[in-house]
Amino acid sequence: MPEAVDMNDPCARANELRQAYWRLSQGAQETEVTYQANGVLRRVRYAQPSITHLLNELRAAENECAELQGLPARRRRFAIMGSATRQRL
Repeated sequence: MPEAVDMNDPCARANELRQAYWRLSQGAQETEVTYQANGVLRRVRYAQPSITHLLNELRAAENECAELQGLPARRRRFAIMGSATRQRL
């Protein structure tokens, strides 16, 4: 049984989620993450169709970890700048 990860530590959570993501991306049909939150041991199983949900959780944990370390969060969405105009023919 894997060791539980403290849910209140975003850096540890990001590391565990990153490992789970790589296991899924390398062809494993499912992977399991065990964590502890509020004194309760929880187990989450990710299957191949939910790899996008796993990636979203990983990105959120990475941003929280960067914030704790005083680093800027990575931007995931970019806006179109207003100076870009379409030329008419």
